[in-house]
Amino acid sequence: MTFRQLMRVVPEFRRDLTVAVGNIFIHSGLTGLPKAPAIAAALLAGAPKVWSMHSIDGLGTLLADVEVAFALVRGVRRDQLDDLHQALLAESESYLGAVEVNLRRPTHQHFYGASPRYRLIEADLRLLYSAKEYYGELGDWDHRPHELLDEWESEEIFKSVAWEENKEQSAADERQAEEELSEWMAVIDRDEAAAD
Repeated sequence: MTFRQLMRVVPEFRRDLTVAVGNIFIHSGLTGLPKAPAIAAALLAGAPKVWSMHSIDGLGTLLADVEVAFALVRGVRRDQLDDLHQALLAESESYLGAVEVNLRRPTHQHFYGASPRYRLIEADLRLLYSAKEYYGELGDWDHRPHELLDEWESEEIFKSVAWEENKEQSAADERQAEEELSEWMAVIDRDEAAAD
């Protein structure tokens, strides 16, 4: 479990981490798309140099062979990466290694741009949700998966487990809703003008 290793490596008194989860799936068989070695080079090569447990060739082979699930952890210091890697390697059979992510790089933004789902603050876990998840597509109330709260509370590794709004994602949701509403209103205005 990633949270156990994070709690072991990052001291509680300064722990404030967010975790996003996602998949990297490379459709390398499709014509015109970059191949796995080129994607690996884009992820690892260049400046500033990123910390990685993989070589470019090793990551390229991995991406070509399997669909890679990831946990993107923000808030781990660079000097903690080796310890976290060793803890994950010792505890998880499915752990395949780690790469430092720099979201200023376009390739990193494309593959690792997932929104945080969890916040680990000191010994407490917060399940993050956005306005869109809370209100749903039609403005109904509370579409959060509440069984997650029970699931994490039953783990008994945290002092508390609670919901917390991801304000950054909520703001992005609201901007997107405003853009969609503006586009919809523009279509209605065009249709009305054409009817006149």
